[in-house]
Amino acid sequence: MKSQGDEPETHRKANLQRAAAINVQLGLEYLRQGNYPRAKAKLLAAQQQDDKSPDTSSALAYYFEQTKELKKAQTFYLKALHLGGSGGAQLNNYGAFLCRQGQFDRAQQYFRKAIADVNYINTASAWENAGLCALSASQPAQAKIYFTHALQQDAQRSVSLYHLMSDALAHNDFTTAGSLMYKHTKLIAQHETLKLLAERIKSQENSSKKNLLSATGVNPD
Repeated sequence: MKSQGDEPETHRKANLQRAAAINVQLGLEYLRQGNYPRAKAKLLAAQQQDDKSPDTSSALAYYFEQTKELKKAQTFYLKALHLGGSGGAQLNNYGAFLCRQGQFDRAQQYFRKAIADVNYINTASAWENAGLCALSASQPAQAKIYFTHALQQDAQRSVSLYHLMSDALAHNDFTTAGSLMYKHTKLIAQHETLKLLAERIKSQENSSKKNLLSATGVNPD
């Protein structure tokens, strides 16, 4: 049976957790803006408010990574893994960190673990990160497989779509490019880089058709 003092303590803890979550978001926003001192202040405040949160540790890890304090970054990424029970989100974050440090094979191991976590909702992110890491490791064929999985699980993955369209363009595979553009018309319309790439694909396809007609002696005009 709970004592009368338990309820206020529960509320206090919940309030601190909410405050920590807000400070994490503020810290990451300041980090995106390049305001490192304010970012660090907010993230350290979040840690004081809730030092058991894997999200807080991940955010601090990312801060230290951005400021090139890589040993501290790794310490906090591993702490986040421990606090999060090696859940998919933290596995994905650590895999991305390893990839950015050039540890491609180890990174892929963590992406696979993240994808295998049945309770991890955002597996498309892990697939996409695996694809980006494969590209960094000069493995375009493998990257294509990963990006395809990412789009299958989340049709809003603009980065994966961009790389798949780029691959199709590089190989003059206009059938695949056209299929991707047809399936993801709305997503392409929302991103300028995708719109420009789609225009390049259409232009190159038209040029290819004209060249083929010219080669067969047919006037393309």
